[in-house]
Amino acid sequence: MLKKMSYLLVLLTVSAVVSSCASGAKKGETVFLTDYGKYTDNYLVYKQTRLALPDGWSFLPRKDKDSKIIVFKIDDNQNNVVGDFAYWATEAESELSPEKVADFYVDVIKDEVENITVYPTRIDGKVAHIISCSVKKRGYDRFIALIVEGKNLNIITLTSDQGYLFSHKDVPFKIFNSYSFQKKGLNERINKNGISFSSSDGAIEWYSDIEGGLILFGEFENRVFAFAMEKTTIKETSEIPSRYKFTKNIEEFPCQFTIGSKVMKGKAVGYKDNDELTLYHLVTYKGQNYIILSVISNDHPLASTDFYKHKFIVKMFSSFSM
Repeated sequence: MLKKMSYLLVLLTVSAVVSSCASGAKKGETVFLTDYGKYTDNYLVYKQTRLALPDGWSFLPRKDKDSKIIVFKIDDNQNNVVGDFAYWATEAESELSPEKVADFYVDVIKDEVENITVYPTRIDGKVAHIISCSVKKRGYDRFIALIVEGKNLNIITLTSDQGYLFSHKDVPFKIFNSYSFQKKGLNERINKNGISFSSSDGAIEWYSDIEGGLILFGEFENRVFAFAMEKTTIKETSEIPSRYKFTKNIEEFPCQFTIGSKVMKGKAVGYKDNDELTLYHLVTYKGQNYIILSVISNDHPLASTDFYKHKFIVKMFSSFSM
């Protein structure tokens, strides 16, 4: 698809406006997304993009097999709706026309979808378009939002089992209406029913939602490390090696993390190999047990069982809430 879109880019910048009807699509009435509102309690700010989903839905990373323009993926965790957010830096010579983009995007997808309708709208204060269609043969519903940012294009795609999105248009519309462009360096994952964090200096970056938690990347002294935090039913550190399938060579030691004004005390175990130090911290917050996992290269300045004491880590966890 990206190759075909690149070819059409030339046409986008030099050709006259073509009617959507000429591409086999109906022209729908203008959609006023403000009439539908937007989701606010479950959102991600990542790569200067803010998008919110219904409660219980997740944001996931792109896979290696996915198109390179995909930034992150969407899952409703009910085997019903999936989707993705894509950012296409077109390198066009001039700003893209939202109307032409909609027309030519229909040309890109028309071989795989049918019953296409294009709706003018506004998203994040800009002229945008929503495309509704059905996937041929399989019959899936698909809704697409096209948001032009100068010479670049943002694409939000949602696909559901047959009939769901068409009978619940408020769902895609509220997701599309939540989109906004954000300043560089801001990273947030806010979930009123889960673990949240906010970082304005680029020191923490979201990687993926997981069941009951998050996987994140941190950066200290220009060195990246990975950590995760998730709810657990584990009650003792002795259960950790078998649950996570490793042989420990770092014996149990005390630890604590502070979120807001609440101190989470606990114990940790782990292992060290030739490359990395991996620590599993078992802590309790408001009666719920959590695992805080850190994976750090052995030569990293934070590679220590005193990881949790470092002022950078203390500051990092001050940005969390649960």
